[in-house]
Amino acid sequence: MQDFLSQSSGELPMEDFQWFVREVHRHFGLDLSGYKPHRMKRRIEILIRKYRLSSYQEYLRLLLTNSSVKEEFLDKITINVTEFFRNPEKSGINTFQSSSLFQDRDSRRGALVVRVGKNLTHSPYSLKS
Repeated sequence: MQDFLSQSSGELPMEDFQWFVREVHRHFGLDLSGYKPHRMKRRIEILIRKYRLSSYQEYLRLLLTNSSVKEEFLDKITINVTEFFRNPEKSGINTFQSSSLFQDRDSRRGALVVRVGKNLTHSPYSLKS
């Protein structure tokens, strides 16, 4: 059996991807709409090919019935923040404490401002309280 992804362009229709994004949000509470669609689509279709599936619908059914596949999906699609901050030399981040720019009104505790290397993310700064 030859699956759809191995035929012609190797890509599934954008409408199917958009449906999948809505369904992932509905079932898992994960909003993928903030990511660049072409990159997210490519990542998900790599996973679809891995399981020799032919559609986003089949992949969603697998995610809903197989917890290890769901965990793999979440791990591959989302940024693992714990690992990201644990290995600053590997991720290329620089951090500094800012007590004057951002303050918690109750504790006067400064926020941690993180500058991320351009190759890791579209927006170069993140906040960690």
